[in-house]
Amino acid sequence: MKKISLMFSIAGLLAYGMGGAHAATNSAGTVTFLGEIVETTCKVDTSSQNLEVKLPKIASSQLPDSGSTAALTPFSLKLTGCTASKDPNTAVQVGVMFDASQNVNVNSGRLINTANPKSNVEISILDADHKDILIGTGASSYRYVNTDANNGATLQYFAQYYATGKVLPGKVQTNVTYSIVYP
Repeated sequence: MKKISLMFSIAGLLAYGMGGAHAATNSAGTVTFLGEIVETTCKVDTSSQNLEVKLPKIASSQLPDSGSTAALTPFSLKLTGCTASKDPNTAVQVGVMFDASQNVNVNSGRLINTANPKSNVEISILDADHKDILIGTGASSYRYVNTDANNGATLQYFAQYYATGKVLPGKVQTNVTYSIVYP
């Protein structure tokens, strides 16, 4: 009987404490989540599924200061089988979002050199207009292109070395995953 009485006393205190804490808070606002599921789908072309971009070997002297860049190297991601627009006068738009991961420097939006993290070198990804893509920063980190007459799309990018300090010689390697996005 004492055990049951003690359990009810503890349960009552917990319930009172929870209710009291709730009563002391004030609502400060509302968060509304909006989204949309679309029929449009594209597939990643097999040539772009596990792409390897080889930046050229360079001398550490080509990256003399923090903020220096070198070896701008083009690459592209190809998409196929995109759903055609229901309106023949309207192109379907598609984009690629580079996903934030443990390989992304959250402060710079660039890729960390996982082969030699203390090298003071990161990899910067740029769009077709040579503007930095800051990975993990949301919608501003990608742009859309129109699909072509064959319901595909090719997204052009560049990668380059980026110095974050005095560069130390050594291997550079990193990777990033990406997702297909629609406006």
